[in-house]
Amino acid sequence: MLLNEINLLNYRNIKNIKFQPSSRYNILYGDNGQGKTNIIESIYLLGYLKSFRQARNLDFVGNDENYCNIINKFYSDNIYYKYNLNINSKNKIIKINNKISYTTDHLNYIKSVVYSTDELLLFRGSNLLRKNFIDRGIFLIDTTYLNLVKKYNYILKSRNAILKQINNNNSTLESWTQLLVETGSIIRKIRFNYISNLNTKFVEIYKLVFKEKEQARIEYKNFDYSLEKIQEDFYLSIKSKLEQEFTYGQTLCGPHLDKVDFYIGDKNLKFYGSQGQLRIILLSFKLAQIYEYKEKFNKYPILLLDDICSELDLKKIYSLFDYISGNIGQIFITTTCRKNLDFLNIKNSNFYRIDCGEITLG
Repeated sequence: MLLNEINLLNYRNIKNIKFQPSSRYNILYGDNGQGKTNIIESIYLLGYLKSFRQARNLDFVGNDENYCNIINKFYSDNIYYKYNLNINSKNKIIKINNKISYTTDHLNYIKSVVYSTDELLLFRGSNLLRKNFIDRGIFLIDTTYLNLVKKYNYILKSRNAILKQINNNNSTLESWTQLLVETGSIIRKIRFNYISNLNTKFVEIYKLVFKEKEQARIEYKNFDYSLEKIQEDFYLSIKSKLEQEFTYGQTLCGPHLDKVDFYIGDKNLKFYGSQGQLRIILLSFKLAQIYEYKEKFNKYPILLLDDICSELDLKKIYSLFDYISGNIGQIFITTTCRKNLDFLNIKNSNFYRIDCGEITLG
């Protein structure tokens, strides 16, 4: 897929910009707070309808405005599309080639992988952050997974409501338990397969690109057996905790509580690891996602690298760009200083200066 025109109107601090990005490298440089990240966020929004930053609809709309527009023209599978996302305080309206989209098909048009320093918090934060991080990765290659997770969360909420009742209906509880087991087991199987497949690429990139000696890995409970066996084990776990569940009024086992951990050697990054190491782990994961997507769909998603030069030494930056200099698709990069990337002599690149929401080529 290839973006060949980006037009933003009333988007955050951007009043109105339009530009034709390079098919390879697009480097957005300028001081902090000028709008660099806003531009790559707008690209990400088109594929997920959510930001990689915490944001409400109103946060996307510029001051004293009622709406904003993200209009992109792009090619995918040799077909030309015009994608228009209109955001106001109440909703988001999507048009593909000037026709409103009423289904979730629009989520398959523009796919991107973003590296954002905001995500570094997931390594030190709660297990929920890491689990959601993995789930977003799965959604990149399987948009139906989102509905599966929503279904599970609805079943979980309904089951918890029954557990909180003083005179609960056991037959009703059992029905919700069966639904929870069926849906949750599918999620566990999908997560395990995704992490297993990605781990191979992740480990290889971490060592090959960044020349690290210790092995990195993602850990998740082993579900490498039949779906029927996963369901059986899940059901038995629930039955063994039923008395406690009535006491606490909530479901005490299932994929919503499964742990996801990142390791370097025998060290869990929840407790160990420098900021530089965490950035390398995050970059390795994102590059692994790029190749996982390419393997599945025979095309690359757009790569968005936000604040890429921060806390990475020159050797690591050289190594990274040497690795992605092959055919990895279209790339957007933000940095506070142009000279941070000028020395790489990147071919097929456009440099854009971003200043107070305005964009200038060169």
